[in-house]
Parts: sequence; C-alpha cells; structure tokens
Amino acid sequence: MKKLLKLLAIFLLFSSVVSSSAMASSTRTVTDMTGEKVKIPKKINRVADLWHANNQVVLLLGGQSKLVATTPLVKKQHWFTVVDPKIAKVAAPLVGNQIQVEELVKTKPDVVIASDQAQIKESRQAKLPTVLHIVNSTDLTKVDGQKTIVNEWIKLAGGKNAISKKGNQISVTPEELIKVNPDVIIVGSTSTAQARKALRANSQLSHLKAVRENKVYGNPQGTFPWDRYSAEEALQVLWAAKTLHPQEMKNINMVSEVQKFYQKYYHYNLTAKQAKQILAGEN
Repeated sequence: MKKLLKLLAIFLLFSSVVSSSAMASSTRTVTDMTGEKVKIPKKINRVADLWHANNQVVLLLGGQSKLVATTPLVKKQHWFTVVDPKIAKVAAPLVGNQIQVEELVKTKPDVVIASDQAQIKESRQAKLPTVLHIVNSTDLTKVDGQKTIVNEWIKLAGGKNAISKKGNQISVTPEELIKVNPDVIIVGSTSTAQARKALRANSQLSHLKAVRENKVYGNPQGTFPWDRYSAEEALQVLWAAKTLHPQEMKNINMVSEVQKFYQKYYHYNLTAKQAKQILAGEN
C-alpha cells in the first residue's frame, strides 16, 4: 500500500504542466507527460482540479483544503461528498468538458490540473498552469484491452483479459463479445444490479455465459471508481481477486478491508452498510 501511495505521489508530481511568469526563485521545473519541461510555483496553496479522478488523489494525500475548483462529476460522486462534505462548496467551472474561463480565473488557482487538450489550451490562454491526462467513458460497446491499467489489475487478481487487442476503451461489436464469451463481466461506473439489468436487456449480449450464470458485476465505486486511475486501486485488486477466485480468497473480508482503508487514508469511519454499498457500486 505504501508503494502504491508513493507511486501516486510521483505520478501526480510529474503529470504537472505549467505556464508561469513568477521568478525562478519561486518556481521549480518539472516534465509533463509529453516530455515538455515547464515551471510550477514552489509553493502551491490553491488548486483547480479539472481532472475527475485526480481529485481523489488530492483527497487521499490530504490536499483537499487547497482545492478551489473541481468538476461537477466529483461534486456528484456520493462517497466523495460523504468523506469530504466541503467539496459541495467548491466551484465547478465546467459545462460538460467546456471550461468557463472567467469562472475559473475567479478562483485564482496557483495550478490547474486538467484532463484533455482543449482544457489545457484554454487554461494556458488564460495564463493558468495545467496538467495533462486522458479521460474515460463507459458503455457496453467499449472495453479495455491489453497494455492498460485495467488489464494490469486483471492480471494481478489472477485473471485473463478476454480482449486481446491493445488500448483503452476499444469499440467492439456484440459479435466480438459473443465470440470471446467471457466467464466474468465487470462493468465500470455502475452497480451490480444495473449492470446485470443492462446486459439482460440486450438481445445479443443476454446470451453470454457470464450473463446466464449471473457472473456480471458492477465495479466498486468509492470516492472515485476503483477500476481506473484510482487512489483505491489496491482495494480493486483485492476485490477482483476475490470475485475471480472466491474459494482461494475466502479469508479476505472486503467489508473490513474497505473500512480499514478509509480509516487509515481518509481518516473516515465507514459503517459496514456503507462499505457494502461501495463494494456493490451503489451510491
């Protein structure tokens, strides 16, 4: 767990991109994910985080008090608001993925963390610092293949990705899914009940082995969905391993593991009921 947190901290540091007019003595140079060397202030007190998933990392690292702007999605993330009720009062200067530049500037951020090129361009034009990463979306026609974070936790959990193609969010046809006919289906950003309902309602996918055998699961969602770019990724590996290998992992109590994680890293005491809701992907 300590190694995971160190990696997250390093990842956050080296994902920063900055455009700053401050003197060299008050700035430091970092390299962004495109290899560009840029400057950020040495001391950062005000953060505008427009990358959904990264807000969770800020929360886990204890920096939520520095957030002056976030995203509407984060403010609607049930368990995030439970752990950090103050997020409700933080500005969310976005309409869809479109930045409301004037509203963002009003928050007076020292740095802006962003998740797509359009946001980065707008922020730089407003002379604000930014960060770069890739966004994600989920539907029944998009899956994650090889060389992805999803593929890594599948392997760590003792599973094999049914998709042999490389890349995130690969568009596939129902026929391709029928051909690979997975033993287990995990659906992101939804509850187990909703995932099963959606697949059963699909005339083609309802015949898949996993659907027929009731082995469809919504991926757990805590302060952010566990399945990608999550500070709670360590719990994802445990959950996936127990889901794929229930007998071998029968001594692992996921409710207890979730409670311990939240107490240790968020300093928040979840009830058993709340932990079960998180594991079921429910808000």
